[in-house]
Amino acid sequence: MNWLTILIGVAAVLFGIYTLVVRAKAPEKFSKLEAMKQAWGEKGGLFLHIAGYTLAPIFVGISFILAGIQGVALFGP
Repeated sequence: MNWLTILIGVAAVLFGIYTLVVRAKAPEKFSKLEAMKQAWGEKGGLFLHIAGYTLAPIFVGISFILAGIQGVALFGP
C-alpha cells in the first residue's frame, strides 16, 4: 500500500467533487467556465469544463487510489 499515491488520489477526487458543488451553487466563481462558454458555446463550454475539471480529476483520483492500494508508487521505485 502506497499512502502517498492514495493521498494524491483522494485530493484529486475531492477537487472534482468541489468543482461539481461550486458549479451548482456559485458558477460565477469559475472564470474559466465563462471563457470556455464564450469560446465553445454554452453547451460545449459547459461540457468541456465538466469533463476537464470534474470528471477527469475524479476518474484519475479513483485510479490513483486503487493503484496505491495495490502498492503502486507515483514517485520513486
